[in-house]
Amino acid sequence: MPYDTLKDLKPVAQIGAGGNYLIVTSAVPVKDVKSFIDWVHSQPGSVNYGSWGIGSGGHLTMEAIKMQTGAKLTHVPYRGSGPMITDLLGGTINVAFADTVATLPHIRSGKFKALAVSGTRRAPLTPEVPLLSEQGIRFTTDSWYGVFAPAGTPEAIVQRLNAEINRVLKLPEMRERFTQMNMGESPPKSPEEFATTVRTDIQVWGEIVRANNVKPE
Repeated sequence: MPYDTLKDLKPVAQIGAGGNYLIVTSAVPVKDVKSFIDWVHSQPGSVNYGSWGIGSGGHLTMEAIKMQTGAKLTHVPYRGSGPMITDLLGGTINVAFADTVATLPHIRSGKFKALAVSGTRRAPLTPEVPLLSEQGIRFTTDSWYGVFAPAGTPEAIVQRLNAEINRVLKLPEMRERFTQMNMGESPPKSPEEFATTVRTDIQVWGEIVRANNVKPE
């Protein structure tokens, strides 16, 4: 990137926190993460999984699962969720990490099965789908949006922006909108707490990238 996240940007406020689904098509004979890992182990190297691109949250989360379980799956990167979902529906692939909005109609129709959701809180529209961490996988990193300011922005401005953003996020209509986006409600964070999240996430994702020699293409 043409900038250094930790040096050139100043964290202001985190907006939302959620995860992504580990999904399989209805033809895959599994019901949870354990049976999924057993199924992959039974056919090492023959299972492909999709994500919305190299280095995406879906890609790196699956690599974290592989590191912990020894499961052998081959990554198939797509240029976005749309083509990946099309191939899931068509049977070209039958496993993916995918966002919790675009896949929801197909989960409800029974075409896909959601085995787990990543992050620290269950998706509000599918509270029955457990977290990865509730099924023995050590992974509690959330997906989130955030507001940043240029480095050097006066602290008083950062604190005022943080207070106003957190105030708006508590409004009933905003909370309802996040529910519609299937993103869990997260406690408001101060700029300092958000900065800690950024540093921690860079460390977690960085370790996965380095361990698996992930390169941009």
